[in-house]
Amino acid sequence: MRFDRHAPNYELGTKITGSVTRGGVEPHRVEISLDGKMYTGEWRTTAPTPEQKAATSYPHQKHIGQVRSTLKASDGGVLDCHWDTHGETAEGSCSSGERSYPLILK
Repeated sequence: MRFDRHAPNYELGTKITGSVTRGGVEPHRVEISLDGKMYTGEWRTTAPTPEQKAATSYPHQKHIGQVRSTLKASDGGVLDCHWDTHGETAEGSCSSGERSYPLILK
C-alpha cells in the first residue's frame, strides 16, 4: 500500500507522503515524510473495534482491524498514527503535537 496525501485543510503547503509495507509476517513497516522530515516505524493489525464490526457486513469482518503506531524521526520527533483497515485500504490520522493529518490508504 502507498499513499500520497496533500492536506489543504491544514497549514498551507503541508505535504505528507509515505509508504506502508505489508509483508507476509507482522510487524510491517511504515515510513511517512512530513514537511521534509522522515518518520519510520512498525505496525501490527489488532482486533477491530465493536463499532467497526457493526459497520461491516459479516463476510468482510475477517478482513478488518485497527492499527496504532508511533513513528520516530532521527531528531527524536514523534508522529502518532492510527487507522482502521479493511483489506488493502485504511483510513485514520497521524498527529504531531497539536496538529493532526488525515491518513487514507487505497
